[in-house]
Amino acid sequence: MIKFHDYGLYSIFEDDGKFNISWIRGKEHLSFPITENLVKKAQLSDTDALEVMFYLEKGHWPKNDEMKHYNETDIITHKGNGFIIYEENGTYEMRWQSGDLTNREVSYPVTKELMEKALKSDKDAEEVMRYLTTGLWITPQ
Repeated sequence: MIKFHDYGLYSIFEDDGKFNISWIRGKEHLSFPITENLVKKAQLSDTDALEVMFYLEKGHWPKNDEMKHYNETDIITHKGNGFIIYEENGTYEMRWQSGDLTNREVSYPVTKELMEKALKSDKDAEEVMRYLTTGLWITPQ
């Protein structure tokens, strides 16, 4: 049985005594196998968690100022119901799972206006997604 623990900065997945840690940096989703001792260190504080994440990603413990901007990003994440919009330097990208047989992640550039409409309501989000995939404004009856 897989156990899932969300700690804000990161999540831990435990399956039969084996652990994985995962976290998000902007559009990146990072995931690494992790020992139980490192899980315990990460749980001590956010600073310890960031050091463990750094160690797993870079392969060495942070030195001097290496932690100063670690895991920071200029990407703003707007979460909707079943989709995410990433904002970076005035451009926007909307992502969601296709829901078809392949159930892959799809991604479309959007304008600020389309982002605002998608975040208004589930109905508006559905209209925006339909528009992005078909090029037509189809309003549900």
